[in-house]
Amino acid sequence: MVYIVKKYDYDNLKNFIGDLIEKYNLIKINNGDKVLIKPNLLNNKINVVTDYRMVNAVCEYVSECGGKPEIADSPGDIEGKINFFEDIMYDKIKFKKFFFDERGFFVKNGFFLTNVINDYDYVINLPKLKTHILTTLTMGVKNLYGFIPGRKKKLQHILNPDPYSFSEMLFSLYKTVKTDLTILDGIICMEGNGPSNGDIVKKDIIAISNDPLELDIAISDVFKIKKFPLREIYEKRIIKKPEIHNFTDNELSIKTPKNLITRLPRLNRIRKIILPKKPRFVRENCVLCGTCERVCPFNAIRIHFGNVYINYKKCQECYTCIEMCRFNALKI
Repeated sequence: MVYIVKKYDYDNLKNFIGDLIEKYNLIKINNGDKVLIKPNLLNNKINVVTDYRMVNAVCEYVSECGGKPEIADSPGDIEGKINFFEDIMYDKIKFKKFFFDERGFFVKNGFFLTNVINDYDYVINLPKLKTHILTTLTMGVKNLYGFIPGRKKKLQHILNPDPYSFSEMLFSLYKTVKTDLTILDGIICMEGNGPSNGDIVKKDIIAISNDPLELDIAISDVFKIKKFPLREIYEKRIIKKPEIHNFTDNELSIKTPKNLITRLPRLNRIRKIILPKKPRFVRENCVLCGTCERVCPFNAIRIHFGNVYINYKKCQECYTCIEMCRFNALKI
């Protein structure tokens, strides 16, 4: 079941979320339970991460139930993020915070996963509602990608460079990683060419479910987004449709990326030959931070004498560089 709500008191999120959890019997936290809180921490721009007030509200609820909440994620590029938590105002949250990369990893079903994932009694998934140039939307299932330590994410982009194969991988990851509750931060969202350089838009919704995939499908339904690779996979693999309880009072919409690329792998290979859509460097926006060079799975980007050079023969159009650039210095 998926519950989507719009009317709430932003200054009283803890009680509101707690009431939702208890009203629909979504999770029962007992005294002493260790609870992992997994927000979306793509980069240190406050408008692209799960709102610290949402994270704090969930942590406080868990703590009041007697649980011990800890906050962790693995951004794709954690180098140079000394003040990461301060930049996104997570320093206001009194509970423990760390990066998965600090704790090592193990391998399960072909995925490198953080070692700590099995150390908790419950895992609460806190994605932010954003559009995504590769997957159309990024929500509950895509947020599971953060359980893969930052530097290990490159492998999945190498193996799955197009939207459909990448979404197939996300479906496999969803089957591999168990979470107990997903709460979507749809208060201040991102539309257009997300997930880091789209347009900020206020939608004021919160969605909650025990199943992150059902939540994603429900949100794509509510926003009437049909061209969503994960939805296509869901409809092929899962017979039952999610039971949606939509308590929003008006029609919702969100602008999807303008540069969406062909989802079918075979057509995408043909399209790459006939009509390539390579990243291009926007010099006036670049601060030469080196993120694009570090995160490119195909080593197609080099910074030399103050310029960014892209080797288009190596580039496979996975757009990791665009996703991770905080300064909108790479575009399609």
